Amino acid sequence: MLSYFGFLDPLKGVAELLQAALMLKERGVRFRLDLHGHFQPDLNAHHAFLRDLAAKLDGDVVRFPGPVPADGPGAEEAFKDTWLGVLPFREGLSERRSSFQALGGAGMPVLTSPGPWQPEWVRDGENVFLEPLDPKGWADRIEALIGQREKLDAVGGRLRTEIVRRHSWERIAKEHLKLWKEIA
Repeated sequence: MLSYFGFLDPLKGVAELLQAALMLKERGVRFRLDLHGHFQPDLNAHHAFLRDLAAKLDGDVVRFPGPVPADGPGAEEAFKDTWLGVLPFREGLSERRSSFQALGGAGMPVLTSPGPWQPEWVRDGENVFLEPLDPKGWADRIEALIGQREKLDAVGGRLRTEIVRRHSWERIAKEHLKLWKEIA
């Protein structure tokens, strides 16, 4: 199971992700892709475009389960079968991506697209998987990662450690106090 989490807008690379999914299906790779987010294809032209792309996959390969529940148990249930978070960003990864912070902070291994604003601590194959946003490249990378559960778990664990260390409330409070001491 692959899971996307976030807005389904044109700035995200969900269309490229769906094209990669089509390539994987054509190769005979078995998987499911959940696209978590507000999905209104009758009201949003981009959502209708995504629905039409997903329809080319036939069957139960792609699902639009809606937004992730805000409560911990509900969110945990939404991602319980996920072995890889997929976050294609047309502008590339940056530390301000809340979907990256949420999935990584939960210890989920993440495949995402590099970019000019990505944090210096992000390292491909060490604490995240980076792949330029190209459908064939993403299909190849996902296929290569299938069956590497131990590697995926290790990368997800290291990503969680980095995010918690850098973005914990304890660290934020310490930096806040330091700032006020400097100002005083």
